[in-house]
Amino acid sequence: MTLARDELLREFEGLMRGLERAGARVPLEGLARRWIGAGRPAQALVEELGRRMARGELVLDGEEGETVLLRPAAPIAPRRLAPGEIAALTAGVAAAVAARASQPGERPTTPPRSRVADPSRWEWLDISLPDRELLRAREEALSLDERPWHVLYGCRPVAEGCRHCAAHERLERFHRNAGRGFDPVQRYRPYPVEYALAEPAQWTTPQRVVVAPWSDLFQPEVPAEFIARVLSVIVEQPRHFFFITTRYPARMRELLAGGALPENLSLGVAAEDAASFSERLPYLFDVPAAWRHLVLEPLLGAVDLQRIELSTRDRLWPLEGLVQQYLGVDAEGTPQWLPKSDPLRRYPRLDWVIAGGERGARPRPPHSEWVRALRDVCRAHGVPFYFRGFGDCVLTRRPDLDDPDLVIVSPDGLRRGRGAGSAINRLATSAEDVYFTRLPRGDAPIQFFLDGERLRERPDFDRRLSRRLVDVSPLARELQRLSEGGAPTGPSTADWLAAQRPTATETE
Repeated sequence: MTLARDELLREFEGLMRGLERAGARVPLEGLARRWIGAGRPAQALVEELGRRMARGELVLDGEEGETVLLRPAAPIAPRRLAPGEIAALTAGVAAAVAARASQPGERPTTPPRSRVADPSRWEWLDISLPDRELLRAREEALSLDERPWHVLYGCRPVAEGCRHCAAHERLERFHRNAGRGFDPVQRYRPYPVEYALAEPAQWTTPQRVVVAPWSDLFQPEVPAEFIARVLSVIVEQPRHFFFITTRYPARMRELLAGGALPENLSLGVAAEDAASFSERLPYLFDVPAAWRHLVLEPLLGAVDLQRIELSTRDRLWPLEGLVQQYLGVDAEGTPQWLPKSDPLRRYPRLDWVIAGGERGARPRPPHSEWVRALRDVCRAHGVPFYFRGFGDCVLTRRPDLDDPDLVIVSPDGLRRGRGAGSAINRLATSAEDVYFTRLPRGDAPIQFFLDGERLRERPDFDRRLSRRLVDVSPLARELQRLSEGGAPTGPSTADWLAAQRPTATETE
C-alpha cells in the first residue's frame, strides 16, 4: 500500500500536535509497529522522521534498552542528520518490521478513518495523555467531533468573553513554528493561512469542520476577498459540513445578507451574557443561512433564550423562528403585542445551542442554574443542546475553605473566593450559591456532567434537505407579510463570490 504524500504529512501533523500537547515521548519501535501494522510503508516512516529531525521538530532522546525515544523539539534552523541518527532511525524501524514479521497470525488492523483523517485524535498511538490534556486537545471543536480548519490566526478582543482567550497564545505559536519573531505591537493582527485553503479538497472522508477556531473570519481586518475565497472552498466541497462562528455579526450580515448560502454551512454567533446575546443574535437572522447555531461560551451570565426585544420593541423568538409585532400601549400603559399565531415575520429557527464554561489561568465558571435553564428551554422547543462542560472547573458540594482555587458563584453572576481573586473564601453566601474548584490534573472529565447527565445533543447535519430560505431584506419582509406569494430571491452564492474577486483594474 502506497500512502499519498499529502496524507502522510497530515498524519504526521496530527502526531506532532499530540506530542506538543502532551509534552510526551514516543517509543519509535511502538510507533513503527502501529504504522507498519496499518499497512504503511516502513521507508516512508524513516524518510518523514528524518525530515522532521532535520528541521528540528523531533529529536532522539536516548535509548531505553533497544528502544529509541522521540520527543518534540522547538523549531530550530535546519541541519543535517548525523550518521548515528540515521542509523538509529533505520534500526528502530527495522526492529519493528522484524517483530511484526515474527507474528504471522496477527492481522494488521487499520485504525478508523475518522481517527486518521482528524489530526486532533491520536489515541491509537497509545500516547499517554492526562484527561485534562485530552480536553485541551479538543478545544478546537464544537461537540468534540469536528476537525479544525486553520485558515486564519489572530483575533482582536471585542468582549468580556475574550479576556482569557487562547487565540493569542496560538498566534504566537504559529509565528514561532513559521520561524519568525512575534511582534507584540501587532499581536491582534489576523494572519490568513493561504496554504490551508487547499486542505478540504485533500480530506478523503466527509468531515464536520470548524472554520478558524482560533480566530474570527468576519473581524474588520480580514479582507472581504479572503472571506470570499473561504466561502468558495465551502461551495466547492459539498461533502464536508462547515461551521463559522463570529463575534462580529454586523459585518457578517453586511457581507452575506445579499443572497443564499450553501447548505453545507452553518453560521453562528458567540455570546457570553444576556447583553451580548440580545445584541448579536438578531444579526444572525438577517443572513439567509441554511443552518444557524449559537455558542454561549464562556457563559458568564444568565441568558434568556426564549425572546429578544428588538429596537423597534418587536419581539424575536429565536427558538420558534418568528417576530412578534409590537402594537403600543393600552389605556393603562401596558405594552401590547400581536399574538404569536399572527407573527410579523417567520424565520428558520435556531438549529443548535452550545454552552460551556471558561478555560484559562483564572476561569470564571457559570452557575449551574444558568445551564439548567438553557437545557430546559431547548428541550421544550425541540432544539438540540450541547453542554461543553464547566471549563477548567468542577462543581463541589463540600468546599474546602483553604482551597486557593475555590470560586463561589451567585445566581446574579457575582463571583467570590480565592479562585476569583478574593482575599478569603467566604463572604456572605446563600443557599443558592454554588462552589467550584479547579479540576485536578489527571481526573476524569466530570465537568461535562450536569445533574449526573452528559448533554451531547446534536442536529442531524448530515441530511441534505432543501430548506426554504427567506429573503430577509426589509422590503421582502413587508411583501411577504402582506402577500401570499413567495419571497423574492437574492443573488446566488456564486454571484456574490464573483463580485468579491478583484478585477484586473483593481489589481494593477
